[in-house]
Amino acid sequence: MALGDVHKFRGCNVSYVLKCEGGDEGWHAYVGSTCDVEQRMARHGAGHGAVATRTWPPTGELLHIREHETAREAKVEHGKAHALPAPRDS
Repeated sequence: MALGDVHKFRGCNVSYVLKCEGGDEGWHAYVGSTCDVEQRMARHGAGHGAVATRTWPPTGELLHIREHETAREAKVEHGKAHALPAPRDS
């Protein structure tokens, strides 16, 4: 999904995976959660978001976004994504 399409989730609690430059494979996945995805993506893009997105700037592609009933559920999903093992080449 292009970052320009995040307005569809305005006012929703979401967890997301943002594709960023860098990393061992030429890109890095940043996992986050927010209740204002438009503002959060703007902050990431302007270099005012998380340390990780200042280190590896966003490419403009949102790899995954999921809506949740509550901010707590979005944070839990965010935490689960951090606990997943890194993908391996076959």
